[in-house]
Amino acid sequence: SPIQTRGVVTVVDFACAINAFSNKNRIYDNVLAEFMKIFPFDVGFLLMPDGEYLTLVRHAISNADVAEISRDIERNRELFVFGHDFAEGVASVSYLQNKPYYDKDILDSRFFPMSETDVKIQKLLKGAKSMMLLPLKSNNSMQGVLWFWSLNRVLRLNDAETESAFKLAQLISVVLDNCQQVKQLEEDHHVAVRQYEELEQRAEQMVTLVRRDELTGLYNIDYFREELDRRVDEYRRCQGEQFLSLVMLDIDHFNRLNDEHGQQ
Repeated sequence: SPIQTRGVVTVVDFACAINAFSNKNRIYDNVLAEFMKIFPFDVGFLLMPDGEYLTLVRHAISNADVAEISRDIERNRELFVFGHDFAEGVASVSYLQNKPYYDKDILDSRFFPMSETDVKIQKLLKGAKSMMLLPLKSNNSMQGVLWFWSLNRVLRLNDAETESAFKLAQLISVVLDNCQQVKQLEEDHHVAVRQYEELEQRAEQMVTLVRRDELTGLYNIDYFREELDRRVDEYRRCQGEQFLSLVMLDIDHFNRLNDEHGQQ
């Protein structure tokens, strides 16, 4: 079978590959491709919640033979919008029920209640035969749905293989959750740094208000006394090596300036 011939090492490689990324965009770009290296689907979608809808975040193809379908998907992204309602389609059902589904032969299926949107997507994929839906949930929070399609051939996975796929989806959920936590920590760090910088700025403003005259911006008497004490202490510590002088100036006829411009 496809999984057994590749071996367990492939699954381990998959785990290592997606765990190596802390940036969510790099995880989105790689998770579908890595998954389809193990399970021979042709097209994969990553749907994630955006407000009250599930929307297409990424899609991937497994080979160049379906490149035209990939372009059709990009041109019809508006199809991949699903409300949080069972009637919206199989992706919404899987998401709302947190339940994986695998249908090896869609044309012979009585398992899925296809919506109009599902039928349009199936036609867009031109010959879709098999389908798998894998909800992504971690820490009681729904993160989205993986949606894979096999085109032009029925993909028959046994119970062990489908169970492996379901478990890999759980692993992906954990990785996405870890990535979100890293992002939240980075955002919290940026907020803390910004708040610290604002506090520093306010502290500097307070020091300025305490030390300087509000009208002239010159140092006030409180700063003079503080600075004088500091200089005297410094002189006492370095007696004989430094000198200390205090110069006082008296401006003659300063009253004229006060009379002309005011006592401020």
